[in-house]
Amino acid sequence: FSGNIASSQIEAGKIKEEMAKLGETNTRENILYAADVNYWNASANQEFYSVAQQFHELIERLYQVVNQRYLDGLLSRTDLLMVETRKKEAELQINQTAKNYQLSLQNMLVMAGLDPNAPIKLDSIQYPIAIPKEVPLDQALLARSDYQMALKQTELASQQVRTVRGKFQPSLVIGVQETFGTSMINLDNETRFNTIAFAKLK
Repeated sequence: FSGNIASSQIEAGKIKEEMAKLGETNTRENILYAADVNYWNASANQEFYSVAQQFHELIERLYQVVNQRYLDGLLSRTDLLMVETRKKEAELQINQTAKNYQLSLQNMLVMAGLDPNAPIKLDSIQYPIAIPKEVPLDQALLARSDYQMALKQTELASQQVRTVRGKFQPSLVIGVQETFGTSMINLDNETRFNTIAFAKLK
């Protein structure tokens, strides 16, 4: 008996093994989450770019109509300038949404290990998606690997405290030792073993 040092070290080893597995799971979950965020971010920016293009087409048609009415003398210069302002805003919006879409698409492709300029078809973010059901907080936490790792770290700290504490506890060594020979003179030349039992308290 050595103050439970050995058993504490064994338990600490088991906890470290479980923490390593949880760390692997946590890394995998983080990668999947980042991939999901990047994918749907690119899909959303694709939708924004598409809407900006449609809006620009509408403003362009409106500008053509207003400009023709202005040339016919039916509208004032102020009306034409207002539509021209909206047209410039729509063009600026197209440039900004196109830039965001291209950047988010390249980020997603780079994360997937693909060519940043590789062609890819994205699902629409407007598709219905099943929303997870609400669960109690304690149940949700138990499903998170990072929370489980925090619990294991607490257990590991407790085991390490027990290991250190065991060094200051008394240790008892008990055993049996076999030695060849006898404690007295061997007169008959027979092989004999001398058994010694011992106990030592530190």
